[in-house]
Amino acid sequence: LHAVGVVPRQEMLELAIPADNKGRASLVHDLGSEDCRKVMVPMRTAQQIADDSVFGWPTLAKIDVEGFEPQVFQSLAPALAERACEAIVFENHLWQAEAFRQILGIVQPHGYRVFAIRKSAFATQLQACDAIVPEATDYAVIRGDLLDRRAVRRLLV
Repeated sequence: LHAVGVVPRQEMLELAIPADNKGRASLVHDLGSEDCRKVMVPMRTAQQIADDSVFGWPTLAKIDVEGFEPQVFQSLAPALAERACEAIVFENHLWQAEAFRQILGIVQPHGYRVFAIRKSAFATQLQACDAIVPEATDYAVIRGDLLDRRAVRRLLV
């Protein structure tokens, strides 16, 4: 466990924590409101964290950082280049179209594909996409060579 944020370069950043703190704390300040408490948080690169870990790069990652996703993906670029990550799940909303384009630009050159995660009471399915899917907020980045695995194939629509 590392009590740090993940960014492309080591630094200290200000985290805005809303007064009602319902999971909306963000390093993106225009998402905060006037009643936010501000806390300085140490940031490290994903490479630094992997180097300190006995496990190295993660094979599965979940990113939900309230608008800061492109910066985390930038930091993960060495892991993507090594194709160490098998899948990364992240959150993206309709109003974050530019962030989505940035993420595509980071992952696709390394052979990763992006899928909207479509959830219903009866099934979870993966829909290939190159743009935000209006009814989805969660997405999966999957290493292209893994898409032939039977467990993955049966989730694809």
